[in-house]
Amino acid sequence: MAARPWRVALSLWLAMAAVVVSALWHLRHETLDSQVRELRLLSLASTDAIERGLRGTEEGLHALRAELEQGSLVLNGASVTQQLQTRAGLMPLVRSLWVLDANGQVMAQSGAQAPPDRATFFPPLESLPHQGLALSRAYAVAGADAGVDGEVIAQAVPFSGPGQAKGWIVSAMPASELLGSIAAAMLAADARMLVRRQDGARLAAVNAGPIDALAVGADARTGAPADSQAGLSVQTFADGNGNLVGVHAVQR
Repeated sequence: MAARPWRVALSLWLAMAAVVVSALWHLRHETLDSQVRELRLLSLASTDAIERGLRGTEEGLHALRAELEQGSLVLNGASVTQQLQTRAGLMPLVRSLWVLDANGQVMAQSGAQAPPDRATFFPPLESLPHQGLALSRAYAVAGADAGVDGEVIAQAVPFSGPGQAKGWIVSAMPASELLGSIAAAMLAADARMLVRRQDGARLAAVNAGPIDALAVGADARTGAPADSQAGLSVQTFADGNGNLVGVHAVQR
């Protein structure tokens, strides 16, 4: 009979332990569900922001190309710099504009900033079709054009002007503005975001850290988990920690 209180105490402890474990599992499950919803929303919102930003700049470049090809914008005119400044001001994200000839030499530009190296673009400018669009890698510049992180990315479209004039129209925007206001709206302190070009070149990032934070087994070019589709999955990073990863493609 003396052993009964111990059995009762033990059974109560086991019951309490089971309740605690169940509660912790439920809490973890709810936390994970919340993180999944937050990451999915953040991924979709950032993808939409990037698509809208690139589309707006692309439309502005196409409008400028039409002016060049129709001869309504004369590159050797005295006011061409002011005209390019005006057109850059009409594109919300664009800070600089250049018109390059077929050899990559500057024919006209909106300011004093040097154009990006042609070798930084993908697809290569020389193979870009008339309706194509190329993106440069992020590169460092000085001055107000660089934005908060000191880097810009450039977009380029080809043109064929009157006579034998050919080349590319190039615009530059701060890399940080590619994400719009998404970076400021990131809710989790440990959330990280990385935007890569199709060939894997880094375009923009928020809290991304060095490349060694890539998931184990990730594609070395894109940083995406090798077995993932566009969606969410739990991946182990090089530091051994598990991370909830969302991968979305920008259709540009």
